[in-house]
Amino acid sequence: MTIKILVENTSSAPEYGSEHGLSIWIDTRSGPVLFDTGASDLFEKNAVKLGLKLDDVKLAILSHGHYDHGGGLKAFASLNDIASIYASRLAFGNHFSDRSEGLKNIGIDKSLETSGRIIFVDKQLRIDQNLSLFASVSGSFPEPEGNSSLLISDDEGITSKDQFLHEINLVVEEGSKFILIAGCAHKGILNIVEEFARLYKRMPDHVISGFHLYNRHNNTCESDEYIEQIGRFMLERKISCHTGHCTGQRPYRQLKKIMGDYLDYISAGSIIEL
Repeated sequence: MTIKILVENTSSAPEYGSEHGLSIWIDTRSGPVLFDTGASDLFEKNAVKLGLKLDDVKLAILSHGHYDHGGGLKAFASLNDIASIYASRLAFGNHFSDRSEGLKNIGIDKSLETSGRIIFVDKQLRIDQNLSLFASVSGSFPEPEGNSSLLISDDEGITSKDQFLHEINLVVEEGSKFILIAGCAHKGILNIVEEFARLYKRMPDHVISGFHLYNRHNNTCESDEYIEQIGRFMLERKISCHTGHCTGQRPYRQLKKIMGDYLDYISAGSIIEL
């Protein structure tokens, strides 16, 4: 299986643009899958440079309702009029980041909710024999502290802490391999892996996800203990991880010291063969 990173905060070579966002092209036995679209139409420009045709995509997935993962979704829908787009209905809610200058809207274009293009995912959905989705993660591990500044509001404008019920995760089955792909892992990557294990009665072989260990707005990272717990968990279970975006450079270096060859960084233009 080949995975190509269309958008990430960094680029693997000068010809690929980068932005604060994530978009992943996945070649599966079911055909090409687009997982997230980054913050703009940059995913399209990088796809062209990688020799990929977005009109070949028959299935797209929005991991959650933040602009850095769904900002390019409307552009994709205009480029490709046949692909099914999977998302949580809650992804189209009112999402905000509480910053020093006040609340900032970090949601996505609401017009897509009623476009007729979206297949809504609630808890668990089997797409076909190779692909499935799951949401509504809880788990016994703590969630990232960085979630504390991320809010939602109801139709009356009352804000509350985002519980990330709009976050969905993709599972790709390729022969005997199980690959877990997430967006920012706001529910906590270990909780997501734990839920995967509960549903599939095994651990994933590979995880591709941002781990949400860095808050770029206040330049803070999750605690060393939290980061080390993730590294030890993955290493002890021999789970190969590919991460980037919201993981942050310093947390990545901490994880790399623990996990060694079981961890790699993804950048725009990166190609992963599994």
